[in-house]
Amino acid sequence: MFEFEKMCKAFEQMKDGERKLCLQEQSAKIISAFERTGKNGMEMFLYLMGTACGADGHLSVEEYSLLQEVSPVQLKYNEARCLVEKFSTKSNKDAAQVLSEIVGMFDEDMQDTIILFCLCFCSADKNVSLKERRFIKSLVR
Repeated sequence: MFEFEKMCKAFEQMKDGERKLCLQEQSAKIISAFERTGKNGMEMFLYLMGTACGADGHLSVEEYSLLQEVSPVQLKYNEARCLVEKFSTKSNKDAAQVLSEIVGMFDEDMQDTIILFCLCFCSADKNVSLKERRFIKSLVR
């Protein structure tokens, strides 16, 4: 777990431009991987994004701004907030379990990509809260 704590600190200190570039690269990989499963790749991506943004129970301004910059789907703030609330791990206890199963479908490299994507989003406000850390850890069980 010590390695995970170091990763959290590194993402908290990441510059906004680096975070945006990282998320853009990961988004493309993740959507493509989701589409290869035969399921609706964009729907699965929105589920992942909404759950990652809602890991602490709310959508921060920084998360919304980042969401607008890196998402292929443009949402108004209220639409994004509703999506986050719908998939929030606070309001939907099964979200992390469902995501854990989705993450488990992929090879280790893609699992790492999904975990880093979530960590990158959760650190948008320069802090990875305890709730966000628990959520990310729950994905790799």
